Amino acid sequence: MRRSAILTATLLLAPLGLGCPGSGTPDAGGDVCRTSNESCASGADCCSGFLCSNSVCTFVGGGNGGNNSSSNSSSGSSTSHPSSSSSSSSSSGFGNSSSSSGFGNSSSSSGSVSSNSSGSSSGLGTSSSGSSSSGAVATTYCDGLGLTSSEGNTVLLETYVFGTQLETDGCSTTLAADGDGAQLQTLGGIYDLDPHDNDATAPADALFPAGCDDLGLSTFTPPSGTPFTTPPTGASTIAAAFGQDAGVVSLFGVVTAIEPWASTPTAYNGSVYLQDLAVGTPPPQSGVLVFFPKADAATYGTAPVRGDVVEVSNVTWSPYKGQSEFTAGATSVVTLLGTASLPSPVSLSSTDVGPTATANSLQYLGMRVVVSDSPFTVSGSSTSGDCPADLEDTVN
Repeated sequence: MRRSAILTATLLLAPLGLGCPGSGTPDAGGDVCRTSNESCASGADCCSGFLCSNSVCTFVGGGNGGNNSSSNSSSGSSTSHPSSSSSSSSSSGFGNSSSSSGFGNSSSSSGSVSSNSSGSSSGLGTSSSGSSSSGAVATTYCDGLGLTSSEGNTVLLETYVFGTQLETDGCSTTLAADGDGAQLQTLGGIYDLDPHDNDATAPADALFPAGCDDLGLSTFTPPSGTPFTTPPTGASTIAAAFGQDAGVVSLFGVVTAIEPWASTPTAYNGSVYLQDLAVGTPPPQSGVLVFFPKADAATYGTAPVRGDVVEVSNVTWSPYKGQSEFTAGATSVVTLLGTASLPSPVSLSSTDVGPTATANSLQYLGMRVVVSDSPFTVSGSSTSGDCPADLEDTVN
């Protein structure tokens, strides 16, 4: 998932001596850019130093690559994670900060880190940075928490993806302060593959809380509006279109999670999870991510909110780093059809959503789930300095 956010938040680890990062690394707008031989529609999809040639990203050295690219300061101060703004001497949000804007602790070093991607992104915690040979600053973020269930199974909680909503709902401060030994009684959210990493490890399955209600830390308030009643003519359910590489298709479903796109004053990518409306337990493969590239942000219309039922026209099936995904384009429009309750989360065991995920659980990727085996104890965090490798994300 590539995304951008206006929230400022940071998550910290020691800098890693990486070469050119692979795809999944945010660019300066907080988006996740693509690298060598990965598909692209324009140069906006490619990391710094790459151009879009014959629909694939090609390394040429130098250049901006992804949209909204801006160099980080060579003085060693880190950019926020996520934000389009540059770093500042004063901090905002929670935790202590040095030469950083955002949440959590941040520090800088003069270590040499080579990277061809630049930008900012989101999460809860702290960051550490080191100057690269190009004068940019490489920063490694911890994008969430590692948790251990009462059954002793590991579950990754990815707080980067919908960090804006977590801050709006008011639980981001609590999550950022959680170090090893803290507990969560409720663990839910969108279950999906997490492509936000520094490519040192393969993308891992994780939970993306779409709001504090997914963690039992608030109550979801449905949007006001006319209840949805009639499916739109010619649009497909998620289940019917899932995995079908059949060209352009229109989808409809209820919004279960969103990081909205923006066209002005600065363009940002958007990410929306849609799920089919269901009575009782939702069927497998009835939820999916729809990615909205910033290049066409002005055409999509008004971004919806969780609980809105929408039709999204003219999207194409385009998996990204193994993550199931549809992508909007220049002719895609989002139409509000009404409102609805969020689908009930599918109950999965902690065994099913961790490193030992089963074929049974994987069919619920992209959907709302809740994990059994409570309570869940934090066993890896930036606060305690032992962030799980699968949640590390390095950018410069």
